[in-house]
Amino acid sequence: MLSSAVAIDTAAELRLWLAPEWARPETWLGALSRYVVHAPAGGSTCLCLEVSAAERALAADLAAVACETLAHDREFAEVLLVVGAVDRRDTVRVDDGTDVLFALGAQAPPAPAQPEQIVARARRGKLLADELLAIADHHLMALGGDPWLDPEPLVTVPVPTWKGDERLVQRTLPSILLGTYRNVEVLVCSDGPDPVARAAVETLAAHDPRVRHLELPARPHRPSHPRSRWETTGLHAANCALDGARGRFIAPLGHDDEFTSTHIADLLARAQAERADLVHAQALREQRSGPPQLVGGERLARGHVCHGAVLYSDRLAHMRYDTACWLLEEPGDWNMWRRMQELGARVAFLDRVVLLSAPEGTSIEERAGDGTTRFAVARTAADLASDVLCTDAAWYLDVEPAAAEVRA
Repeated sequence: MLSSAVAIDTAAELRLWLAPEWARPETWLGALSRYVVHAPAGGSTCLCLEVSAAERALAADLAAVACETLAHDREFAEVLLVVGAVDRRDTVRVDDGTDVLFALGAQAPPAPAQPEQIVARARRGKLLADELLAIADHHLMALGGDPWLDPEPLVTVPVPTWKGDERLVQRTLPSILLGTYRNVEVLVCSDGPDPVARAAVETLAAHDPRVRHLELPARPHRPSHPRSRWETTGLHAANCALDGARGRFIAPLGHDDEFTSTHIADLLARAQAERADLVHAQALREQRSGPPQLVGGERLARGHVCHGAVLYSDRLAHMRYDTACWLLEEPGDWNMWRRMQELGARVAFLDRVVLLSAPEGTSIEERAGDGTTRFAVARTAADLASDVLCTDAAWYLDVEPAAAEVRA
């Protein structure tokens, strides 16, 4: 028999109820922001945040950091973490910032209109969201087990694709399936409905059950600027594949790249020997002209690691590629490896070529007279602002600054 729900411990007359997914700030930060900025601080209002017993410590850390940052040294209305079953008959359910404003009878100030203001506001919201996400990621990493003890763990290879069936089936997938390490699952995910790739992969899967095809139900809203599109290519599909991953280790691969025959075996051996959460190695990157370029060094650094030359443990498997990484002017793969490293994940380097990589960035790069490569397409504030408004980065604008910050 279920026990009776207890009363909420507050004297506030207006009690708002929000049920966050604590590891996903996009599900609660906008609503909390509207509440902290607009709710009166006299004790008449309370925001009740639902928390499971297992999430209590994490939620307390996240709520404290968020409220202190949002309030900007101002007093703010009551926020209450509610653990366990409670009597919610006198609460008002809110799901987002719009619901909060309606319940409070408040109106949001005008949204920023100038491109520079839009970009600044979105970046400010993103920085706070990223700080909270890092807290959640570190907490979840610390709860991870000991994947290095399994002598032959399952390794998941997520392969995002879009209209790439020819090289995908003829070169990329065989490089995984014919490798020396056999205990793998290969999750090919199309970046939207892709019947040709689906048919090609399912034909291969009929002969090798280690392969599965997934696909997004529709093409995701991606930024329109060429550089931003390049930085986010395949990230939604990669995240979808990660949602289905079951392996103790993850070995990502692009749909036009190829593993060496011992790729997984070599990286896995280094991970187990070093008890490393993340192992990176060298790659040969094909060039538009001339011999392949050797990429990769002992220091994990931007521009010096290829996406498919990495393997990481399931202690980091909860992490997802940041589809708004373009707001930080970072490619999605580097953004992911940087965040892993900053969490304190154990990182190891394998001084060996494990990948043949197709040329990158060819549509947005030009070669200078000194032989270096640079981006040919610059981004203006207007470009960035337009993409903020038209992609999943728009929610960062809901993270409203406190009045004191606006005046500053």
